[in-house]
Amino acid sequence: MSASLVIVRLRVPSAEASDFRGQASHALSGLAGMPGFVSAELGRNLDDPELWVLRLTFTGIGASRRALTGRGATIGFAPVWRYALDEPSTFEVLESAGQAVGDPPEGDVDTLDPRSPAANR
Repeated sequence: MSASLVIVRLRVPSAEASDFRGQASHALSGLAGMPGFVSAELGRNLDDPELWVLRLTFTGIGASRRALTGRGATIGFAPVWRYALDEPSTFEVLESAGQAVGDPPEGDVDTLDPRSPAANR
C-alpha cells in the first residue's frame, strides 16, 4: 500500500490571514490522533502571500479519505476549506527521497543538541 499525499492550495485574503492560520492550526490538531495520519504542514507562498498550501500525508488513500470526511474533520476543516482552490488534491506517493523537514543534516553541529558528543567536536 502506498502513502497518500493531500496537497490543497488556498487563496486567503491578507486581512484574514491571522484568523485563517488559527483555524488551520485547530483543524490540523484534530488530525493528530486519526488512524493513518502521518504528518501535516501549512505554508504560505513567498512571492504571493495570499497563496497558501496545506500538505497532509497519510499511510494510504483510505486513511486520508476517512480522516478528511469524518464528522470531526468536516466540522474542523469547514473554515479552512472555504479558501481552497477548486482542483484535484489527493495524490498517490510513487517515489520519495531525502530527509523529513525539520531533521537536521547529518553532522550539522549548529543544529545538534548541545549535550550530544557530536556538538562538542
